[in-house]
Amino acid sequence: MVPRSPVGWCVPAVALGLLALPLTAADAGGGAAPVPTPAATAVAIRLPPLCELDKLAELAAQVTGLSLQYQPAKLKGQVRISVQEGLTAAGLWEVFNQALLSQGFTTVISGNPAVYQVVALTEAPALAVTATAGDGDLTYPPGFSVMVRPLQALSADAAVKMLGAVFTGQISQVRTFGGDDRRIVIAAPRPMQRAAEAVLAAIDRPGLAAEVRPFRPQRTGPAALQAAATAAWGAVGRIGASARPVEIQVAPDGSQLLLIATAETLPDLERLVQNLDRSEPSETRSYRPRYFGIEEVANLLQQLLRTEKGAPAPEIIRDKLTSSLVVRGSAEQHRRVEEFLKTLDEAPPAARRQVRTVVVKHRRADEMAKVLAGMIASGAAGAEAAGTTGGGAAQPAAPTQPAAQPAPAPGSAPSPARPGGATTVTMAGAETPVVLNADIATNVLIILGDPRAIDQVVALASQLDQRQPQVEIEVILVVLSNTDTRTLGVELAGQSNTGGVSRTVSSLFGLSDAGPISPGRVLPVAATGASAVVLNPGDYAAVVRALQTKLDARAVVRTRVVVNNNAKAVVNGVEQQPLTSSNSNSTVATTSISGTTDAGTQVSVSPQISSADYITLSYDITESTFLGQATITSTGTVIPPAKRADTLSSVATIPDGFTVALGGLSHRNTGLNRSAVPWIGDVPLLGALFRNDTDSNGDSRFFIFIRANVLRHATFADLRRRADAATVEAGLADEDGPRPEPQILR
Repeated sequence: MVPRSPVGWCVPAVALGLLALPLTAADAGGGAAPVPTPAATAVAIRLPPLCELDKLAELAAQVTGLSLQYQPAKLKGQVRISVQEGLTAAGLWEVFNQALLSQGFTTVISGNPAVYQVVALTEAPALAVTATAGDGDLTYPPGFSVMVRPLQALSADAAVKMLGAVFTGQISQVRTFGGDDRRIVIAAPRPMQRAAEAVLAAIDRPGLAAEVRPFRPQRTGPAALQAAATAAWGAVGRIGASARPVEIQVAPDGSQLLLIATAETLPDLERLVQNLDRSEPSETRSYRPRYFGIEEVANLLQQLLRTEKGAPAPEIIRDKLTSSLVVRGSAEQHRRVEEFLKTLDEAPPAARRQVRTVVVKHRRADEMAKVLAGMIASGAAGAEAAGTTGGGAAQPAAPTQPAAQPAPAPGSAPSPARPGGATTVTMAGAETPVVLNADIATNVLIILGDPRAIDQVVALASQLDQRQPQVEIEVILVVLSNTDTRTLGVELAGQSNTGGVSRTVSSLFGLSDAGPISPGRVLPVAATGASAVVLNPGDYAAVVRALQTKLDARAVVRTRVVVNNNAKAVVNGVEQQPLTSSNSNSTVATTSISGTTDAGTQVSVSPQISSADYITLSYDITESTFLGQATITSTGTVIPPAKRADTLSSVATIPDGFTVALGGLSHRNTGLNRSAVPWIGDVPLLGALFRNDTDSNGDSRFFIFIRANVLRHATFADLRRRADAATVEAGLADEDGPRPEPQILR
């Protein structure tokens, strides 16, 4: 390893001051290798608060003069070190091993010849060289060692059993060594080795049968309880007839005590520790932050109260119903909580204002901002419940100060958002208004205000920003038409000549060719149906017409659409008939299109899904059709034909996947059109020769079928399946879609 200057070993932008004797400033800045400094040499090394592990390892190797092997690629991470005074070389080595242990690493002596290595803590038992108790007096002992410890009075099995309580849940090993039952092997980090030595020193004595019993304090910190119990036991021994030796150690995990005493003394010692643990009663009080959110305040309180040495951390419960904190701890801890909350409440308004962004996933951010602003302005959001103190008395709510902008009246709309601007509303109990803004490009809701008000708005936004299921609506319109028309008519014509006078008698109903009546030229008009002509050129002519027309029609209109919950789907399939108008004057006549009239199918459906998967459908359906053809007047004006429209509009509730049948509108037309010769046409049987009858019967029915399916799949698999089925039905194969063409990117 090539030694380097100790300056700048830790994180950048943090200067590391190294003031050492005999190292000079020139030695620290030059490239020459410094002389290894013994542990006893007066060295003052100051470390920055934040250091990187690999840089700290190089610094420790250079200052101590040890050959330290490690892999820089694995030794990554940063540690925060709080050392107020300068360190010696031995102190730096101790801090270095503690930093490694906190990151899951340690140092061991391994290999032949023996060298120092930085390895993972889990690999240390297999790599460390086994040493005896006499080999532990090293200037720079490794962070992890495997030590063979001889016993004086205890058996190896008893020692292993007792030390098991010390190493509970730790990365360490204690086992017997050899067959004489007088030696054990302890493989553990140095702090645990020292704890094991302290336990063995207390129990491994001739004539003493000591036991180790763990004790977990409930109200007092382990360190404070250890000091109080040790002092109290010593005072009892001085006052009593004889002193009974005991040892009270703090376990390596820092959360419990190890009571070491003989079997006769251990119950008395445990009773004393239990009594001292009850000396400081705990209280439960409720606090309500005035401006800041309970989550942030609770995290700060946990960090603040955790720094008390010897005292257990208080229990903090976040009461979201009343936006308060329930704290259970000692009187001193409650005093610190009150001081901390008072400091937060006295913060200036400018320091309390925060900006927070909320990503809106399932809705439009601008719509979400309008909904939140409306609820805040109406008083539905932002109402604060009064908290309670530990004694049960209600704390008054924070007084409302005049806001920068007056709050709208309940039920009124908030101040309108300008294009690209924000909506400002005042929340109940807040001194300053809350500003809501929406970024359309990223669909992000931006909130400006006090932290407590922001927490309430964010909680409300998370409840409103829920993905809404979709509904597949299938509408089928069926129109059934039945028409039966029968026509029967007879035309007669007679001609005679008497004395040079010609006489003609006829009954005409439009069945024969028009013109001068002449029996020799009467012919049926070119029309459908059965026609017959009876001619006698000298006497008479007759035309008979019979026609029956039947129509059975069935028109089906099917539409399918997917719509979001509480949204509106509109499907229109219409035919437009143009309308024209004419303008005539003395010089020029013009004809122009003045508009259109529409006929066809118009469907409007709005579904609403209930929690039980019932669907409430609001529908408006219109089916219209033209009756006949348009008429063109002599001036060129187009008159549209008559139009019939069938409309249904209502609200229905149906289960998911069911079909509701609507409509059934029925139109029945019955008519008789008769053209006859007066009086004669009404004579039974004979009158049929002097009339033309048209008998018509028509029936039209209109049906609507609506089917609704809720699509709830998280990854839209149900929607994809329906789309694939429609693609196959339309005859679109995969090769018909767009194909990506390879391109050369330069």
